[in-house]
Amino acid sequence: MRVIKSCAECLYNRQLRKTDNKECLAEIKAVIDNLTDDDPAP
Repeated sequence: MRVIKSCAECLYNRQLRKTDNKECLAEIKAVIDNLTDDDPAP
């Protein structure tokens, strides 16, 4: 199943509302930015 970019962005935005930990958010952003077509859906 392909990960839809808008779904990944929504998940990031939900985490953004839960924390202000810049390191954690940067790690989440890096995962989203490096998604491939073979990665499972969240």
